[in-house]
Amino acid sequence: MNWFERLQKTFAYIEEHLLENLNSETIARIAFASEFHFQRMFFAITDMSLWEYIRKRRLSLAAAEVIQSNRKIIDIATRYGYENPESFTRAFKKVHGVSPTQARKQGETLTAFPPLSIQISIRGGEQMEYRLEKKEAFSIRGVSRIVSTKNDENFKVIPEFWNQVVQDGTYQKLMDSSENKISYGLCGGFDEQSGKFTYGICVDDFGQEEYQGFEVPATTWAIFTSIGKLPSAIQELTQRIFKEWIPATEFKQHATAPELEVYLPGDPTKDDYKCEVWIPVEESRK
Repeated sequence: MNWFERLQKTFAYIEEHLLENLNSETIARIAFASEFHFQRMFFAITDMSLWEYIRKRRLSLAAAEVIQSNRKIIDIATRYGYENPESFTRAFKKVHGVSPTQARKQGETLTAFPPLSIQISIRGGEQMEYRLEKKEAFSIRGVSRIVSTKNDENFKVIPEFWNQVVQDGTYQKLMDSSENKISYGLCGGFDEQSGKFTYGICVDDFGQEEYQGFEVPATTWAIFTSIGKLPSAIQELTQRIFKEWIPATEFKQHATAPELEVYLPGDPTKDDYKCEVWIPVEESRK
C-alpha cells in the first residue's frame, strides 16, 4: 500500500469518526507514520494542518444542521465539540462569515467544505536524485525559535530568523567556533495540534557552552542536493521532497530524528550554491 492509499484511509477514518474525540496518534498510525511526520506530509499535500481540516469538516456539517434543523444552537455546538455557544459562534463565523443565528435566515451564503480525496494527476516527470547514508549520532549547538506552518508562515519566518542571526553577529560567532565551517538548519519537535515546530540554526558541537545543544540520533538519511540561491532553492526542494519523493518511495520518516538543512561553505546568493536537505528515513512497513 503506497502513501496515497494510506492517506485516503485516514480521510475515511476521520469522516467515520468526525464527531468523536479524534486522536492524531491513531490517525497517523493508519498511515504507518509517526505523528510528527504524518502532520508534515498532510500539510504538504493538502496545504492545511490536520486539525484545521477536521475543524472545517465539522463546521461544514454543523452549518448544514443549523439551517436544516430546529435544534438549539447550544446543542449543535456541543455535538460538534464546542464547550459553549460563544466559542462555536466565533469558529462558525470565521469559516462561514455569519453567526449560526444569522445562518438560519433565508438567503445567507454559507461555505461547504467537502471531505478530502486523493486524485492523481500525471505530469511530465522530473527526477529527484538522492543518496542514502547511515550516520552515527552527533551533537550540534546554536540558537532556535518556535515556528508555525500555518499559512506557510515558516517560509517567511525562517528567512527572517536567519537574517536576524546574521545581522546581530550570532551566526559569525557560531561559524568562528566551527572547525568545518558547516552550519545546520534543524527542524524538530513538531506539535500536531498547533502546527508548530522548533527551528534551530546550529554548527557542530565543539564545546560552545553558551549555545543550546541538540542531539541528533544515529539513523539513515536520504540526502538531497539543492543548487541555487537561498532561501528559494532549498524551499522549493523541500516542498518537492514532501509532495513527490516521500509519497513515491517505500521509505517512512524516522520518528525520533529531526530534518536537517546542511549549509556547505560557499556563497548562498549565487545560482550555483550547493547545500543539502537530510531526511531521516527507515524502511516503510507494508
